Amino acid sequence: MNARAAAAAVALALVPSAAGAHLNSPNIYLEEAAGPWAAITSIEMPSAIPGEARVYVHLTDLKPGEGPRVRLLEIPPDGEQAAPPWIPAKALAADASTFLAPMPLMTSGVWKARVEVSGPRGSGSIDIPVAATKPPSRMMTRTLVGILGALSTALLITATLISRALGRDVYARPGVLSARTVRYLPWITAVSFVAILGFHGLAWWEKDKQLAIRTSRTTRAELQSVSGPIVAGQPASLRLGVVYGRGKPVEGVVPDHGKMMHAVVVHVPDMTYFLHAHPKMDGPGVFALTLLPPEPGRYKVFADVLFPTGAAETVTATLEAAPGGGGRASTFDDPDDSDSVQPAFGAKATSGTAYDAGGGFTMKRISPAGPIKVNELLDLGFELDGPDGKPVNALQAYMGMAGHLLILRDDLNVFAHVHPMGTVSGRMAGMPAGHATMTPEEHAKAMAAMSRIEGARVSFPYGFPSAGRYRLFVQVKYADAVRTGVFDLKVE
Repeated sequence: MNARAAAAAVALALVPSAAGAHLNSPNIYLEEAAGPWAAITSIEMPSAIPGEARVYVHLTDLKPGEGPRVRLLEIPPDGEQAAPPWIPAKALAADASTFLAPMPLMTSGVWKARVEVSGPRGSGSIDIPVAATKPPSRMMTRTLVGILGALSTALLITATLISRALGRDVYARPGVLSARTVRYLPWITAVSFVAILGFHGLAWWEKDKQLAIRTSRTTRAELQSVSGPIVAGQPASLRLGVVYGRGKPVEGVVPDHGKMMHAVVVHVPDMTYFLHAHPKMDGPGVFALTLLPPEPGRYKVFADVLFPTGAAETVTATLEAAPGGGGRASTFDDPDDSDSVQPAFGAKATSGTAYDAGGGFTMKRISPAGPIKVNELLDLGFELDGPDGKPVNALQAYMGMAGHLLILRDDLNVFAHVHPMGTVSGRMAGMPAGHATMTPEEHAKAMAAMSRIEGARVSFPYGFPSAGRYRLFVQVKYADAVRTGVFDLKVE
């Protein structure tokens, strides 16, 4: 490869894009007790801001006759002093253990949903961060484009006919207009109409784009290779910048499960390679990622960062690896980093309920067993079996959790990083209060003190946001090794 080709490869290989927390998977799921009340809270986010979210609180161990009171306090970005009165949650007619309360989100920013449950057992509350962001501008549907085109054409024809009639009427008066002017007047009207319409359309488009860039607090990625061209089989050092809409680096990133960033790299579209790494932060909004692509082609990067407000963001980027040698990384500086090579998306080996996790271990999908519906709250359950075919005695804590679940739709438009407690980042069972503000070293010490997880099973509360085909990467830790199971599902 000559110098010019190498420069072109570096320039064209890295394509950044903007994203939001849990890319196109906006609903929130949290399995966390409100004092003595075990609960799973799910928040159905509105499609636009202002809009109304719907907060569902499912009490998982509610007993007959307890009759608890559930209520919601929505705390706006301005703080608790600006919060409206408590909103009572009503039990659903179809399920008396599930309560529903509306949560109006009037402005963009990080809100907080405070859920309080009180009854014979006592009372307790939980706070859930709710990031309300304005969705990006959407492309017009073909139907709408057709309707607007037809209306514009009708308006153009009408204006042309009117100008022609007026020209003829004026020409009937001697000395006002020449015959040539009258003949060209409809054409002048048509061209002027199209020019004015086009000018206003382009002006509106540019103003909307600049306003989005100027006011956006949504983060995006800036990915650069600092080691030259990206070649398969050779390690590449990447600089991953996380910036706001104007290009200003983000500040105030806090550890999530002891890591400043969680990055997932997948070979697309077949998803035959999967890397879960934790780039080191070199400065405000700047992270260092090392990648050894095992094969040429396109790779998609999904990177999660957490802010002190409890809101998380996922930034994405795309890179291209040129043909070269084979191989993949087998050792990492961070013991929690891991990668795997698996069959292409939709293969028989990944479409069942058992997956060969290597070393004689098998990952099994326990639940759900039936068809999967859109936005249905699910308990996605998995089990790790040893070489003897029996469940292992106990999983190890993996970054403070029993496991991690990475979900990716086949068109790459849905990505979610789910934990046993749900999709809310910075929550870890068994960790001391305030752990979200710990340094990475403090996180490591606290997690080292945690006991082993009981049993070989792990489950994740989640609801798939849209129909399609999904790949699930399930990761657990056993005998100081990360085991990854891969499952392909269809959501109806």
